[in-house]
Amino acid sequence: MSYGDSRLLSEQPSQSDERLSVPPSPPDPESDVESEVTTPRERTPLPATPHDSSPLTPIEELDRQAATAAILPRPSQTDPEAIFIDTNPFLDTHNHGSIQIGQSGIPNHMVSEPGFDVRGSSPKRKSAAQALPSTPVGRHVPAQSEQVGPLLETPTKMSSDSTDHKNVDALQDALEAELHGTWIFGGKTFLTAFLGSIPDMPPDAAIDKFLQGYDGYHSATRKWKRITVPAKTEGSLYEPFKDHINAILEEFGRDMRCEASATYLTQMAHVLNVYQTGLKTKPDLCIMGIDPVIAREQTFPDPPRYTQCVAPIEIKRQAEVRWEHDVVQLAVYARECFVQQPNRDLVYASLLTEEQMQLHQYDRGGDLHSSFFNIHEDPVTFVKMILALSTEDLKKLGFDTRIYWEGSQRCFRTVSEDSQEVKIYTITEPNHPFRRQAIRGRGTTCWVIEDENGEKFVLKLAWRTFERQPEWHFLEKTCEENKRRAQEEPGRGPVSGVGTILAHWEGQKLSDLRFNIPLKTRDELTVSDRRFYFTIQPYLGPALEKATSSLQSLRALYDIIQGQRELYDLKILHRDISTRNMLCNPDPGAKSGQRAFLIDFDMAKKLDSSS
Repeated sequence: MSYGDSRLLSEQPSQSDERLSVPPSPPDPESDVESEVTTPRERTPLPATPHDSSPLTPIEELDRQAATAAILPRPSQTDPEAIFIDTNPFLDTHNHGSIQIGQSGIPNHMVSEPGFDVRGSSPKRKSAAQALPSTPVGRHVPAQSEQVGPLLETPTKMSSDSTDHKNVDALQDALEAELHGTWIFGGKTFLTAFLGSIPDMPPDAAIDKFLQGYDGYHSATRKWKRITVPAKTEGSLYEPFKDHINAILEEFGRDMRCEASATYLTQMAHVLNVYQTGLKTKPDLCIMGIDPVIAREQTFPDPPRYTQCVAPIEIKRQAEVRWEHDVVQLAVYARECFVQQPNRDLVYASLLTEEQMQLHQYDRGGDLHSSFFNIHEDPVTFVKMILALSTEDLKKLGFDTRIYWEGSQRCFRTVSEDSQEVKIYTITEPNHPFRRQAIRGRGTTCWVIEDENGEKFVLKLAWRTFERQPEWHFLEKTCEENKRRAQEEPGRGPVSGVGTILAHWEGQKLSDLRFNIPLKTRDELTVSDRRFYFTIQPYLGPALEKATSSLQSLRALYDIIQGQRELYDLKILHRDISTRNMLCNPDPGAKSGQRAFLIDFDMAKKLDSSS
C-alpha cells in the first residue's frame, strides 16, 4: 500500500459472506448524557478581525478558530436505524450517547480557504511526488439542503458506543455527533495548570541547560533542527519529531518507561467483535508506556498497540491544519485508548505542526483544549509537554492506579477509609470487561472479581452526573424494606428480584480533572459535571439471555416482574430494563423471589421526583 493511501484505514472486507447481522437496539428514551435540542440555523461567520488591529499571525488565527468552537450546530444526514448497539456479552447499563437524531457534528467554526472545503478535503489530487505519508483531510459534509434524518418523538441520543462501525469514517461521524457541544477552550490557563500539576517536572534551569547542549536545537536562531518552516510535506516531520521527543525522554531519565513510537508506520487494531472485518488506525506518533498499571507487557510493544499508548500525537503541516477535522481524528485515537485501557479516566493527546502545539484532554465530559504555543520560540514549554506526558505519576495521565497487573493476573486494590485495611481482589477475566466504548458519558466498566477465598463479586466503575441520585440510594431503600419485613412480616421475604450493593466509594469530580476551568463552551452550552464512583456487588449470576432453559427464563422473569411491582410500591422506577440488566440465579434450588435479580439502578428515579 502506498504512502498516499488513507492514514485512517479500515481493513478490507472479508472475502466470506458469512458475517453475522446484528439488529440495532431500540432507542434509548432518555440518556444519561444531557444535550440541548437545537434547530439548525444558517452559519454565522467567525468574528472578523477589527479593521484597526494588526493582522493575526498564523498561530493567533488558529487559536482564534479553536477558541470559537461550538458557535452553531450543523445538520448531518443521520440514519434513524443506526442507533448504536452494545454487543458486549456481560452487563448492560444503557447510555446511547449525547445528541438527538438530526443534530450533528462539532460546531461550525472554520473559515474555508480557496481550494478546500470546510472539512479540509482538497479537490486536487496529489502528484506521485507528493504522495508521502499524510493523514487524510475531510469527509463529506451534508449541505443545508440535504435531507436530515427524521427526529424521533422521544429525543434519542447518539454516541460512538458501538463496535458496529464499518469503517473509520463512520466512527469519526459518530464521535463528531457524540462530542457535539462539548469542545471547551481552556486557553493558556489549561496548559499552565496541567504542566504545573506534574510532580516530577524538572526546573526550568535544567531544561535550559538541556536545550543549550542539545545538538537538535539551535539556540541562536531559536529553531528545532530538521523541522523546516514551512514543511514541504507532513511525512517529513514524523522522524525529526520522534527523534527530538526521544532525546528529551532520554535526557531526563524517562526512556526506560516511555518512548515515542513511529506509529505512522503501523496500523493499530481496534477492539472488535468476531463478526466484523476490523478497524485499524495509525496515529502519527504515540508516546508508549511501560508500567504494571498500564499493561501486562513490560516491554515496548512491537508492533505498537493501543494497550500501551499513553498519549497519541497528530502531526500536520501548518498550512493544512483543519482544526474541526483534526480534533475528531484525535478523538478516534483517544477513544481507542479508553477502550483498550479500561482503567483510564482521561486521555491526553496533542496536535503538532512544524510551528506549534496544542494540548487536548478527552474525558467523560468531552474535550478540553489549550491555546497553541510556538514550539521554536518557546522550546521550554515543548520540552515540558513531553515530560508531562511521560510523568511517572500515572494518576496525572488519567490512569486508575488501583487496577494493575501482577504477573499474569490483574488486580484491584481497595483501602478502607476507616481502618486503612488493604484488600486485593483478582480480576477473573482481565481482558474482557464490560465497558462503554464512548468517550462522553458514564464510562461504565464492570469486571467480575474474586477475593482471597474465591468468592465472586462484580466491580463497577462509572461517572454519574450530579443530577442523578447514586444507585445505592435506591438499593438502601430496598434493604430498609427488607429489614422492616423481617420484623413486621417475617413470612413475606425480601423484595423480589433486586440485587444489592456491598460497598461503594465516591471520588473526584470531572471539574477537578479540568483544573476547575468552567464547564461551558463558547456559546454557553454547559457540560454536565460528573463524579467518579465504584461499587462492589455480589456476583448474582449470568445475564438472563444465558439462561439454560425456557423454564429458568420464565421463572426469572416472574421474579423480576414481581420485583418491579414491589419497587413501584416503594416509589422507585428502574427505567433501564434490558436482558443484560436481568441476571438469572444459576442455583436450581433458588426460592421464589431469588431466581433472578434486576441490577444497575443508574437511571432509576423516585416516582415523586421531577429530576
